[in-house]
Amino acid sequence: MTEPSIEEIRRLHQEEGLSVNIVARRLGVSKATVRRALHDELPRTLPQEISRESLLAMDDKDFSQLVRDNLLPREEEGPQRRAWDVLWHTLNVHNDLSERTFDLLEEHLEEVEDALEQESLEERELKRLKKLKLNLDMAWDRLERTERERREVYQGHDREAVRERMREFNAPARRVVAALVRAIGDHERATAEQAAAVRPQDSNLWDVVDELNLGMLLPGRPRD
Repeated sequence: MTEPSIEEIRRLHQEEGLSVNIVARRLGVSKATVRRALHDELPRTLPQEISRESLLAMDDKDFSQLVRDNLLPREEEGPQRRAWDVLWHTLNVHNDLSERTFDLLEEHLEEVEDALEQESLEERELKRLKKLKLNLDMAWDRLERTERERREVYQGHDREAVRERMREFNAPARRVVAALVRAIGDHERATAEQAAAVRPQDSNLWDVVDELNLGMLLPGRPRD
């Protein structure tokens, strides 16, 4: 079931004059959810358009709220699930956003762990904190797993995996990468054909190509 919007909850309560209990029953949500909506504490609906630029432009408070409100998807399918997938994909694939998200998750995890160490926590608050910590841990693992998968694709030996990784870039970016790799390959071959002395900077350049496994995209490149 799609989560009701703040606007819908407020409309039923304020314009139609329905009580908190009746609004909760009609929408199939808890009374606590209705009360949070009336006090502007519900998670905001994700925008349909999410980009690196829009996320980087957010101030720390808004970015923190966006991530914390969307540690998990709020629906299994539909527009909000697709928007959630786009959000985490965007946070994953851009290093500046990944670092910002890791820093934020670390800050929240430290706050939750400090709170859990307090004595005499009420059972309800203890459950809330444990659930929040679990969700934060899952988000952290999601980012770590994606980083690890990217490294494995780059450093692996599967040509199709490298090509699949390249598909994440748009066509102009792929052409630029391919042109640079071809130019490096031409330089490497020319150096070998001319029996020229290999300079340290040449060797470093070819090592980077091998490290990223991009040499596999050069047909006919000699292998060791």
